[in-house]
Amino acid sequence: MKAARDLGAQYHPCLVIDASVALEWLEAGTQAAPAYALRVMRALPSQTVVPSIFGLEVTNAIVRRERKGVLGTEDAAAFFLLLGEIGIECDELPMWPPPPAIVDLSRRHGLTPYDASYLELAIRRRAPLATLDEALLRAAALEGVARFDPAGA
Repeated sequence: MKAARDLGAQYHPCLVIDASVALEWLEAGTQAAPAYALRVMRALPSQTVVPSIFGLEVTNAIVRRERKGVLGTEDAAAFFLLLGEIGIECDELPMWPPPPAIVDLSRRHGLTPYDASYLELAIRRRAPLATLDEALLRAAALEGVARFDPAGA
């Protein structure tokens, strides 16, 4: 993990974003959207990568919002289109059987395997991580993975 620990001072054209950041883009243009998520959206590098679970995580959150009546199907479709236009790359690491590195990160840092998959990807790609999840940020710092700084992009 030494290589990952050297990330803090360097910028990489690759960025790992988690669903917490992407889902806040639904609120773009409103006061509810966290400033960090909006800055990430404006500063996306040419290569933005996510683990294979990203699509299901985002879809789950969208469908839940639709069921609660806080998001319409047209807005959901527009959001999926926006994510498609960004050109997010889906990493091809198979999730079955569970990758040992993800299991290990999940156990060591008390993360869900979902969150650990974002951290594992950032470590493997030697990329900064954009997340709003505090537990994931703490684990990333312990692993030497930098939080993406939109100002430095």
